[in-house]
Amino acid sequence: MAAGKKLLLGVVSRRSETVCRTLLTLVWLCTLLSDVVFSLPEDEWDIHRDNRHHNGHAMRVTSLRRRPVSPNFRSEGLWEDLKKLDVSLPDFNVDVMENIEELPTETEPVERTEDEGSRPEDGEDLIHELEKDVVTDNVTSEEVKLGVNYMLEFGYLPKEMVNSTHASVVKSRGKRMVAEAVRSVQKSYGLLATGILNPATLAAIRKPRCGVPDVLARYALSGTKWAKNDLTYRLETLTSHLTETEVHEAIRNAFRVWSDYTPLTFTHVPSGRVDIVVKFVTGDHQDGSPFDGRFDFHTGRGLRLAHAFQPPRDSNTYYIDGDTHFDADELWTLNTPEGTNLFQVAVHEFGHALGLSHTPVPGTIMFPAYIYKDNYCMHPDDKMAIQSLYGQAEKPDPIIPECSPLPDRCRRAEFDAVFQFRGELFFLKDVYFFRINQRNNRVSGPDPITHFWSGLPNKIDAAYERIHDGKLIFFSENLFWLFEGILPEPGYPQPISRFGLPVDSVDAALPWRPTGKTYFFKDEYYWRYDELKGEIDPGFPRPITVWRGLPTHIDAAFEATEDGHVYFFKGKHYWKYSETRYRVVRGYPRETSDGWMGC
Repeated sequence: MAAGKKLLLGVVSRRSETVCRTLLTLVWLCTLLSDVVFSLPEDEWDIHRDNRHHNGHAMRVTSLRRRPVSPNFRSEGLWEDLKKLDVSLPDFNVDVMENIEELPTETEPVERTEDEGSRPEDGEDLIHELEKDVVTDNVTSEEVKLGVNYMLEFGYLPKEMVNSTHASVVKSRGKRMVAEAVRSVQKSYGLLATGILNPATLAAIRKPRCGVPDVLARYALSGTKWAKNDLTYRLETLTSHLTETEVHEAIRNAFRVWSDYTPLTFTHVPSGRVDIVVKFVTGDHQDGSPFDGRFDFHTGRGLRLAHAFQPPRDSNTYYIDGDTHFDADELWTLNTPEGTNLFQVAVHEFGHALGLSHTPVPGTIMFPAYIYKDNYCMHPDDKMAIQSLYGQAEKPDPIIPECSPLPDRCRRAEFDAVFQFRGELFFLKDVYFFRINQRNNRVSGPDPITHFWSGLPNKIDAAYERIHDGKLIFFSENLFWLFEGILPEPGYPQPISRFGLPVDSVDAALPWRPTGKTYFFKDEYYWRYDELKGEIDPGFPRPITVWRGLPTHIDAAFEATEDGHVYFFKGKHYWKYSETRYRVVRGYPRETSDGWMGC
């Protein structure tokens, strides 16, 4: 079957008619259905989407089962003719089959033979088999289950794998396929692609996200686009968490993000036929992609925030093309990291409605996970993608600016903060971080800080991992934030005066194991803080010159516990300080780009 070919199969049955009349009816319908366009109100049709196999191809099948009321054909004459034929339609079915991809060799149907007394394995059995194939590092069985379900739900493992006909595939190739799927997940979130399910991977997939499965590329196109530049939309239902005016403004501004960089226009039409229908719905809303309730980080439930359907493919159009749905159970907000930001999610979903797919590039609009951004901007990757579909037409004063250039770790190796966290080093610059794996010295990034720690401001002055409980503290100007891993603690930010510091900001923070205390540096002075007592030690501040060989006004500091030294950073240079000699080691300072960034 040629790629993109669509089959429309209609079956009309009437219980009390003769076989002859039924056959005649079928022949007659087959001559008409190719020219008929259906109007499918949600209260008259049950709609279900599924992936199936057909002649060795993977098919996306949309099944429409009409409920026992009169269908609303746009061709009134056809409905009148059906009534004259006395054909009742409670069992009217339509299957729309679309060739979406060649079947991968791992998921080709495999013929099974069963020994006497054996039984076919059901989906739960095969999911359990897949869970046993996952190679893990410090994760629980429940987290393994979460990981496998995630890979099945979002396209990293084909759902066909858990059909009983593929039991032999799971048993013979499951381990290799699962490892490759885990690697793909890790690549999509900018993690080291080991194929091992670890806490960092679990933290990434616990983030709320778009409900559209991932097909990832540097910038990704779905293969479809609108054949016109002037599009219409209608907002059908609202969220209870925002006013009608707020929702309309957020949706209008989200469309404007894309029209500011292309020739596209978007016009709201309150009634009649439109190109894109926008609405808030809950649970199973009859489009084959049910929502799952409000997001809960701890349980992993409620990951799906919204989804959108692609533009029409070729000349074949369906009533749901381009439509965009938001989960009404979510706490939709505006201009705050609390809840889920409607504007930012809508921009992402309208990207899908215009023909964009997900990209693994962190910081992009089309990144699959939802990460609130204070500094929301048009990433070059997104701009290149949308303009490749619709052309360039940049307008003055766009609603969001283009993103500033990414920090260059070699040419401009100057950092705002440096800290250790769970065996890795993080170098922060503006809204980005570089990460160093201390086992192999591999440098990755830059990635947005909000990729891990949401709700932080655009510039961090200092950060450290507390010695006694492993919690992270970030400082920006006169405030600090507390995190348990990547989860923000409630009640923050708070003023840094809570530490007893008589300053309005800090330059660097250093937890030092020889004393078990935390050291804060500002200009020419430093303070020693007792975490357990919650107070500054007597006799402080003291001049930084006590740390022999160090400059004043440092930018960052951290202790390398494995080599017995503390490293201080200022500008493009760093100093190595001996914990035994209490002075800077000879031969320093050196350039940070050479010593840490692998340049």
